[in-house]
Amino acid sequence: MATNGHSGHPLKWFKDQNIARQYWECAICLEVLSDPVQVRDCGHQFCALCIDDILESDPRCPSCRIHMSKAMIFEDHAARRMIKQLEVNCCNEGCSWQGCLSSLLQDHQHSCNFLIRSGENTSQLDVGKLEQKLETLMLKVATLEKKHEEDTEQFELKLLKHAEDNRKLTLKYQEDIKELTLKHENEIKEVKLQLTLQRERDVKRVELKLTLQRERDVKRVELKHDEDVRVLRQEIKVLQAIGGAHAPLVPELPLPRQEPEPDYTLKIPNFTIKLAQAKSNNDNGKIESEPFFSSHGYKMKLWVYVNEAPHGYAGYMGIFLILMKSSRDASLPWPFTKRSTFVLVDQQDDLTQRQNIKMDLVPNGQEEFRRPKQRENSGLGYQQFVKHSSLRTRQYIRDHTVYIKVLVEP
Repeated sequence: MATNGHSGHPLKWFKDQNIARQYWECAICLEVLSDPVQVRDCGHQFCALCIDDILESDPRCPSCRIHMSKAMIFEDHAARRMIKQLEVNCCNEGCSWQGCLSSLLQDHQHSCNFLIRSGENTSQLDVGKLEQKLETLMLKVATLEKKHEEDTEQFELKLLKHAEDNRKLTLKYQEDIKELTLKHENEIKEVKLQLTLQRERDVKRVELKLTLQRERDVKRVELKHDEDVRVLRQEIKVLQAIGGAHAPLVPELPLPRQEPEPDYTLKIPNFTIKLAQAKSNNDNGKIESEPFFSSHGYKMKLWVYVNEAPHGYAGYMGIFLILMKSSRDASLPWPFTKRSTFVLVDQQDDLTQRQNIKMDLVPNGQEEFRRPKQRENSGLGYQQFVKHSSLRTRQYIRDHTVYIKVLVEP
């Protein structure tokens, strides 16, 4: 395509022609950009005079063929500055000058000692060679334009084919997904059923094992207690017999103080750290016990909030009792009516010196004590079970550990 005799800077001027061609070649005149402009929507760059010719004949981008107008074209000042800094050579025969393009255009081009001069000291041009070069360039541009149109047509055909292939693949993928879903739906249901049954069997097995273990432990403790009492009474009788008439009768000594056997004991290790973290994070520091059974067969668990500040009770620790659903529920009376006692253990070594903190929870027909319909009921208890300031007054915290017992009345 003709460009009214205008073109960019000759490529042969540039010291690194590969860089100049790769980054700054005008796709119309195939020379280095002169007065570069840029198409706003696609970002392609051309010489200002070259793109003016294109707009008059075919207002489409020569590189990507999008429609364009003069309003979409702006001067690329950044590209102009970078091109003017490129290293060039003087192409006058015999001249070895090197420098940046801006120096060549502003100074050296007009003062080179190797310019071909006439008698009147004016430059002489080989018009024939220039016309031949222009004709060659015009032929090259026409060839490139034809090739570009052919490539564009082939590319559009490929795009259409790709779109059709993509549509077919999408339909096939959807059909395959639907077929697989229908095929495995029954298998998925069967697996879910097997998992549910297996889980129920495992839960029952664990509950039975825990119940039997607890019953064995309770029986063992009771037997040991009875044996200790029997031995102590025998020792008292022996002492009374030895004393005889020479000593007054020894009254039957009171049995050592025994704390009632709890239904469950919750051990909270690292309590000091957990309380500090809950206060720092303004969190309730919830601690949940494992499920346990009362002596009557009710399944339950404890929630302990070490920091009740988020619930409006700053400086307190809260405790709650939660009834859980179990396989024994059908044989138990409902609602749950047994008084439950929460005990914060004073960990003194001498039982007689202990001052445990106790608080009773007496059911009164609340919804929380009805037979569970879901996995577990909501909890009921006390948000002001114990003050944080009270925890250090005795040995409620020992070795950073707290013990809380639960006793359900017989």
